[in-house]
Amino acid sequence: MFFYLRRVARELNGGKVYGERVLIETLNRKPENADEFYNEIEEYCRKNHKELEFVEKAVPALVRIDGRIHRVELRFFYVTYVLKFTQLPGKVDEEP
Repeated sequence: MFFYLRRVARELNGGKVYGERVLIETLNRKPENADEFYNEIEEYCRKNHKELEFVEKAVPALVRIDGRIHRVELRFFYVTYVLKFTQLPGKVDEEP
C-alpha cells in the first residue's frame, strides 16, 4: 500500500514548479463535451463563491478566478476524472 501511495503522490506532484498552485476537484463523471466541461468549472466556482470569467474557452480552458488567471484541464487519475486548476504565476489583475 505504501508504494502505491508513494507512486500516486509522485504523479500528482510530478509537474510541480516552484510557486505554482494547483487545485484538484473530483468529478462524478467525465464531461461528454466542451459545454459540460465549462459547466463543471462554473459549478465549482458557484459552490465556492468564486468570481469566474472565461479568458479562453477551449479544453484546457483559461479562466480568471477572483482576479487570478488559471489553466483548467480535464485529467484522469487512477479511478476518477478531475478538474486540475493551475494558477499561472504572475498573472494577477492590478487594482486601479
